[in-house]
Amino acid sequence: MISPNFQGLSRENSDFFSEAVQQYFGVGQSATPRAGENLESKFEMFRPEIESILLSMRQQSIDLSKPDLATMNSFYRERLKVYYPWLSHSDIAAFSWNLTYDWK
Repeated sequence: MISPNFQGLSRENSDFFSEAVQQYFGVGQSATPRAGENLESKFEMFRPEIESILLSMRQQSIDLSKPDLATMNSFYRERLKVYYPWLSHSDIAAFSWNLTYDWK
């Protein structure tokens, strides 16, 4: 599931994508995720990729007997690492924060 748009992403562009992810979810600006509410225009080019990742993660089959917030957070982090290995640790944290919040 590595995005063809991000294969061979330069370090500079990878950092720019990470800034977009942080802003998309409101990391450091809000107590709860705010998916895409105030994304600056300079980051708009990343919106389709971010939303595509969210959609693919929301469609994941969850086979857990008694899921709780911690279990779901770990579940999403592990899946993101496998399917999107080019995501940074901060990207994975932001995506899993949003996905776990939505799940609860």
